[in-house]
Amino acid sequence: MRRTRDEWLQLVSDRTSPAENGDEFAYQILAIDWLGQQAMVKVLCPLFEHNYVDFLGLLKEQGQWRIVNKMYANLPHTDQE
Repeated sequence: MRRTRDEWLQLVSDRTSPAENGDEFAYQILAIDWLGQQAMVKVLCPLFEHNYVDFLGLLKEQGQWRIVNKMYANLPHTDQE
């Protein structure tokens, strides 16, 4: 599924934030690949009842790192007994 930034912002604009729900911030950086002014970052993002993995493309522009691309997948739920 593809969304523009504006479409994604509209989808999340009315959503209650995890902080408002009292959820703990538990994101984890899993990997960083960096070469010059470009980087790819893989982040574990537990959010509500999901565990997402975000793949973020970054560029360094005017001395600041900026996210220029985001792809994500929802990890399948597994019961561990």
